[in-house]
Amino acid sequence: MQTLTTWALLALICVLSFAIRLFPVVIWGSVIHEFDPQFNFRVTKFLAQNGAYELLDWFDDRAWYPLGRIVGTTVYPGLMAAATAIQWILEQVLRMPISVRDACVFLAPLFAALACIAQFLLTKEATGNTPTALLSATLLSVSPAYISRSTAGSFDNEGVAIFLLIFTFFLWVRAVRTGAMLWAALAAVSYFGMALSWGGYVFIINIIPIHVLVSLLSGNYSARLYVAYSTFYPLATFGAMQVPFIGFNAVLKGESAGSHGVFALLQAYAFLQWLSTQIPKADFARLLRACLSAGVAFMLLVIHSRHSTNIAKKVYSSTSLVFEKMNATTKHKELHDDYREAFAWLRQNTPGDAKILSWWDYGYQITTLANRTVLVDNNTWNNTHIATVGRVMTSREEDALPILRSLDVDYVFVLFGGKVGMPGDDLDKLPWIVKISEGVFPDAVIESEFQVNGRYIFHENATLAMTESVMYKLSYFEFNNVESFSSQEGEKPVLGWDMNRRFKVPARDIELRHFEHMFTSDAWMVRIYRVKHW
Repeated sequence: MQTLTTWALLALICVLSFAIRLFPVVIWGSVIHEFDPQFNFRVTKFLAQNGAYELLDWFDDRAWYPLGRIVGTTVYPGLMAAATAIQWILEQVLRMPISVRDACVFLAPLFAALACIAQFLLTKEATGNTPTALLSATLLSVSPAYISRSTAGSFDNEGVAIFLLIFTFFLWVRAVRTGAMLWAALAAVSYFGMALSWGGYVFIINIIPIHVLVSLLSGNYSARLYVAYSTFYPLATFGAMQVPFIGFNAVLKGESAGSHGVFALLQAYAFLQWLSTQIPKADFARLLRACLSAGVAFMLLVIHSRHSTNIAKKVYSSTSLVFEKMNATTKHKELHDDYREAFAWLRQNTPGDAKILSWWDYGYQITTLANRTVLVDNNTWNNTHIATVGRVMTSREEDALPILRSLDVDYVFVLFGGKVGMPGDDLDKLPWIVKISEGVFPDAVIESEFQVNGRYIFHENATLAMTESVMYKLSYFEFNNVESFSSQEGEKPVLGWDMNRRFKVPARDIELRHFEHMFTSDAWMVRIYRVKHW
């Protein structure tokens, strides 16, 4: 009876976890949200229609024009494979018709429910206390941080990976407790699924070795620990190497070095444990001192002879598909669907082979929702190409035009938040755009030319390089005639007030010589211009 009650409560927790994540579907319908999920959805459709082998060889000419992108070896396919498998099982086995899109929309809530089960098992394994395990699962089901990454329509890698992360830890704890190779092998299989789904697989391959290391240092070494890690480590590493996007990085990258070192240390420790039982203690002590001295000398040699280079990635915050803003006058919430409005305009009013230049944040969405070719997207694999786009945005029109012609650019896509106070638009990103462009083209883009006393200024004291840049002109073109509200000047609308940067745009008309204004969304969040090649 107690067991039945426990599983009934766990089932209710799973239902709660699933249901609480369905609000986006209730409000917006069955749609894919945000940036990366659009690309993931596109890949899933391709996988469902063409199969795994075609995905592995897929060359996408709709992205990173004119370079293109090899998709199969540059993505973690676990998310797409899970959605495709669920859709196939429901349709072919259970005879329940469901579209690929709906399978993608509901995938994250489904795995959130499974994550609650995994959390219950992990806590029960660690504490042996059923009420504690149920409480742990309940807290996970309503965790705001987890909900934000697993709502319906949030079709991103974390939706599957969090479940696999917790489940792998459960299997590892069970393997250490029992000393059974089977549980360690299952933990390695779960880890393989994690590596197939998300770059966060490195968390597991670092945390488990840390657990082994702490166990050794605290005197908690046992044969069960040795069997568990000696089974898990080689299988997990071999499995990760089978993921095309990882390959030999599972062995060569520094992020996995700790697992290799702990494996070697564990073998050495076990060998010394065995050796201590085979030779006299005095001889063993002398041998141990000699080995430790040799090890220290070898490490010093390695440290002084090794030269490594680390490359850091810049991560930019991105806005959601629909922007919500409180109206300063009515105090009511306003919803601005400018993104999809702009993508629909591109899809319906531009040629099918049109080339769109924008900053990389919007590449996936333009390719998926507008079905147009972009120069750069969120994959960010080619820094020079990104810097070239940045150079266009930071140059004068006359200097940008030859570059635009060489890249066959037809339209320029700009994000502008001045009218509705949306942060994170292209002008907010301009400091990074300048830095990236200057890093590749130091003679053409000079950061100091855009700054006044070390700061980026957009109002009347802005530098000539700033006001003549393509980004500035395309953002503020005709904006000085637009009414918006300023809390600094009362409740009356003000002409040309930039609500995002909190200043009034100088009352001067911006003239465009090589660009033609084609579209501005309802809230002025998206502006599209055609390049005049004549």
